[in-house]
Amino acid sequence: MKQRIKKFSVNNYSKRAVSMILCLVMILSLAACSSDKKESSNKPQSSQATKPKEIDVQAEFDEFCDELFVEYLEDDPLNAHFLVSDPADYGVEYDEDDYTLGEVSLEENEDAYESLQEYVRELNSFSRADLSADRKITYDIISEYLRIQNELGENAEIVNLFEPSVGIASNLSTIFNEYEFYDKKDVNEYLLFLKDTKRYMEQCIKFTQEQAAQGYFMTDKIADKAVDECKKHYDGKGKDLIESFEEKLDELKLNESEKNSYIKKQKDYIEKYYLPAFKNAADSLKKLKGSSDNDGGLCNYGAVGNNYYSALVQEKTSSDMTPDDAIELLDGKLKEIITAMMLINADDYSDYENYKPDFKTPNEILDFLSQKVETSFPAPVTTKYNIKNMSKTSENDMTAAYYVKSRIDDISINNIKVNDSSVGSNVTELYSTLAHEGFPGHMYQFTAMFADKDIPNIRKVLDFIGATEGWAQYASDCALQYLDTTDAVKNMISMNTLINYALVARVDLGVNYEGWTIDDTYDYLKSYIQVDDDFENEDNAASQLYNIAVGNPAEYLPYAVGYIKMLDMRDTAEKKLKNKFDEKEYHEFIINLGVAPFSVYESALNKWIKAQK
Repeated sequence: MKQRIKKFSVNNYSKRAVSMILCLVMILSLAACSSDKKESSNKPQSSQATKPKEIDVQAEFDEFCDELFVEYLEDDPLNAHFLVSDPADYGVEYDEDDYTLGEVSLEENEDAYESLQEYVRELNSFSRADLSADRKITYDIISEYLRIQNELGENAEIVNLFEPSVGIASNLSTIFNEYEFYDKKDVNEYLLFLKDTKRYMEQCIKFTQEQAAQGYFMTDKIADKAVDECKKHYDGKGKDLIESFEEKLDELKLNESEKNSYIKKQKDYIEKYYLPAFKNAADSLKKLKGSSDNDGGLCNYGAVGNNYYSALVQEKTSSDMTPDDAIELLDGKLKEIITAMMLINADDYSDYENYKPDFKTPNEILDFLSQKVETSFPAPVTTKYNIKNMSKTSENDMTAAYYVKSRIDDISINNIKVNDSSVGSNVTELYSTLAHEGFPGHMYQFTAMFADKDIPNIRKVLDFIGATEGWAQYASDCALQYLDTTDAVKNMISMNTLINYALVARVDLGVNYEGWTIDDTYDYLKSYIQVDDDFENEDNAASQLYNIAVGNPAEYLPYAVGYIKMLDMRDTAEKKLKNKFDEKEYHEFIINLGVAPFSVYESALNKWIKAQK
């Protein structure tokens, strides 16, 4: 399934860091966030057509889903490495020339767009009414994914490939650091991808230069941040890649000659291709500064900006929400939280300020969570994980941690990386972050889905970030119940997290949809938090949130809107079922459904509630 021009995906899911600059006025006035053994296997099942017409329809749809999955692998050998143990097991073979980082151009995007229309036509050739209940869910999930991708693709010419912290620069580093070596074949493929860095970056630069010529370049301030990101990796001399490469080679137990040969080749490629790519990008971005008249959000690009942002809202919320819908949802939730916070007494606030969970290491937290999770969630299908700190070169202000998904046919390897500079000293924030990435968040959700043989493979690779980040935020909120503190403190941790993300997301909508300036952002924020008007100060809340919105449009919507939608679903179930509501059964329902857009969750929820009554 061809992808449009977009940022790299290495199937990693992260918790976006929100600086705790948002000291709430209401609160302050009261008291003056490896094993080789496969644990599960979910190879594609052959679909044998049988004579009855009803069975033929089901089998044909299964075959369509299998073919869609195979094409998804065929089109992207890089992502295939992260998705499956061996593409050949699924009938996919690659030539050496296929091992590239891909193509970036408007022409390539047009080809991908045509491919998408063909997938839509193929899906629409099936009568949804003729499908079984489970296949109807798969039909709806694929249909919604294609619809959202279609909306995005129509306005791909203004995609910013060099978004600070989450764009090409940081993602390239993550890809190579997280590229697992199962055997020597993986090492050779890794080196081919590494060698392609310079060519690929040149295409990204050319695409960005073409954007600038049309007036779609980023603001100078954001360009400076993008340049700094590229310089950081260039100045790092590839040290993080070299260290991770040699660690992974050690695990393969190669002879010294083979190992030294690989080490030499990697260092050569870093010098010839990887580092020049970042230097070229930094130099090129510098030259493009001043080429855009837009000093604000996407809406200032006119119709194309508005259309693209509206599509981003739908992608990032995994829904059909309009920006106005998102604004209404966030405004309502913010009002609700502020009302609740006004009832907090000084003693509870003091307990909240002084609370520090008694954990010494990230491993201790994850082990604790993996044991406690069964009190309110189904048992995890695996508790195997590897956790390390991110390299200093990989750290950025926007990522507190990330989880790299296991392969869909091998859930034994689950890697979690923590930004120690961001959350290492804040034990409460570290706890919530690891609940988000591990149990009962991303790792818990994805490994459960991958181990479920009733869920087709195509559903396991389609990304609905609003739903997955919404689940992870909701799950980390649930994990607060395991802490040894009062309900009031737990509630305050929850509210503080939610209001932080909701305010960042609301500012994003204000800047990119309503055209807010930095002064407008300041005027909005001062109704909620203590904020000064020194916008040149890097720690100024209005300046920080405004620049995040301009530089990384819609990036925080999954964490706020997805989170709220997950909370609202739970609230709906509790209100309708009352004393019949069972928390563990509810979580089992969500997990068994797998990752899906919210339209599918909400439809399934209504049926589940009726069945429980």
